[in-house]
Amino acid sequence: MFRTEQERPRVSRALCEQARLEGLWTETGPTERAVALRERQAIDSVPFSHGERLLWDLAWDVWNSGNARHHGLEHTSVIECLEVFDTGNLSKVASLLAALAADMEQRAGGCSAGGDVERWLRAREGRRRQGVGGLARVKAAARGGATAGR
Repeated sequence: MFRTEQERPRVSRALCEQARLEGLWTETGPTERAVALRERQAIDSVPFSHGERLLWDLAWDVWNSGNARHHGLEHTSVIECLEVFDTGNLSKVASLLAALAADMEQRAGGCSAGGDVERWLRAREGRRRQGVGGLARVKAAARGGATAGR
């Protein structure tokens, strides 16, 4: 699905950042905190919007797509994305899917060029916001508190 193994964790990180969950994914994969939240289903205690939860699930689906035990997207449905995302978020996810499809098509045709996912990642990484964003919500939820500015 990806041209290089480095693209998969970067895509998952970009999706988490889109959901304002900065700091839960790195260039190499999910952080220990992200894994713990996933395993304990503690992410349910974080005050997510439906769209943010969908992006979190999509990040894990992308990450698990490289695992032989997993086949494609497990949690995320296209219909749910259409019903929940505003046009801005839907456009970002759709552009990712188009980039993935283009790279897969080029590889199937014997071309190693591709690079659509890499361009998608560079565009997102170039716009990365500074600050704590949604990570503050995760930490506050872990402490049992609420966050302001939500």
